[in-house]
Amino acid sequence: MSNSNAHDHYPLPILLVGGGPGKMKCGRHLKYEGHTPMTSLLVTMLDKVGVKHETLGDSTGTLENL
Repeated sequence: MSNSNAHDHYPLPILLVGGGPGKMKCGRHLKYEGHTPMTSLLVTMLDKVGVKHETLGDSTGTLENL
């Protein structure tokens, strides 16, 4: 939690390690717009491993450039 009193995860840096056997480009630093839902990262990761799921929690879809 970035702000544990509010159970808020903004701004919370996320480190994603691994390349998903060629599914993601490694060695980059990506910065997304403020208040991008973390669940959008989870939906994107599901998509990369072949699990098609349009939404999860407050996600707004998949993240580009991941």
